[in-house]
Amino acid sequence: MLATGNIPPGYNILRHAGSLCVLYQAMPLLSESVAEPQLEKACAYMMTYLHVLPPSLIASEDGILLVLSKANEAKLGGTGLALLALIERYKIRPDPDSLLQMRRMAAFLVWMQEEFGEVPLQVDL
Repeated sequence: MLATGNIPPGYNILRHAGSLCVLYQAMPLLSESVAEPQLEKACAYMMTYLHVLPPSLIASEDGILLVLSKANEAKLGGTGLALLALIERYKIRPDPDSLLQMRRMAAFLVWMQEEFGEVPLQVDL
């Protein structure tokens, strides 16, 4: 995302989630009062990519969360890195809603795993 707020063509939520994860890890080295509002804004943006897996694919009491690209593809790597970013955020700012979201994202990663351990990179929805 550019400083103008415009999203450039080819913007990649995987890079966004990875960068956010690293920044949350670096929080002890940064001035929290300056960095935290910026990180919360970036985290809120990342959360707009999270969607509930359609019940037609899996029945789940709480719903399973996944990172969905604009092409309507469920992204394994994006979900994994977004989960890591939320874990790092939770260490600084624990809250029950985040914990539920993280569990729902982890459930998606487990659901994606196939019988012999291989995991497809994406699922078209």
